[in-house]
Amino acid sequence: MPDPLILKLKKLIVETLRLEDIVAEDIPDYEPLVGGGLSLDSIDALELVVRLEKEFGIKIATSEEAKRALANVAALAAMRHLFVPPLTEPYVQARSYSGVDRRDAVFPNRVADPSMPWGLIRQDLDARLIPVEFKNYNRREIGKYEVDQASNYLKHSMGRLAIICCSKPPGNTAYRRRNAIFSEDRKMILFITSAQLKKMLDMKDRGQDPAAYIVDCVEKFLIEHE
Repeated sequence: MPDPLILKLKKLIVETLRLEDIVAEDIPDYEPLVGGGLSLDSIDALELVVRLEKEFGIKIATSEEAKRALANVAALAAMRHLFVPPLTEPYVQARSYSGVDRRDAVFPNRVADPSMPWGLIRQDLDARLIPVEFKNYNRREIGKYEVDQASNYLKHSMGRLAIICCSKPPGNTAYRRRNAIFSEDRKMILFITSAQLKKMLDMKDRGQDPAAYIVDCVEKFLIEHE
């Protein structure tokens, strides 16, 4: 069954750009929507800006931001497809009361059984609410700033796990910073690349639980931490 959010995005693209001889179902799931098989360019991306702002509350200033926004919405749809359920529908663009913090998405984890992957993660990391940030940068790497931002979003009541989804592996400064944060505060920040999302989508297609891969990432982090 197609994910409602990604199907909505596909329909938005077809309607806004008046694509002939293409229906939403023809667009491959979770493939790049700009620069991919549809041959959409920066002008096309800008045409989608108004619709994206209206439909998803995403504020966009440039064509590069438009491309990232499209990738971010696709990544969010992939995360929902992979993990909801057992996780609960995410709060999107979730703000703190003061409005200072705005998380891209927060996934409630109501799984209490530690024999299940998300239950084990909740037990080990107090992961009651899991903030997920989408950082699909094309030219620059994820660095210290993005890691600190994710760490700041992890308030005591939420737990100690945050996820950063990114188009490519982060830079060394990001890895060093997340290690320092774990040493100081026991907060764990996982990096999930587009390639890893694709791997988990393949797992789900084969009938495997993609949350087991998240457990693998947690254990790999603990083994490599120094």
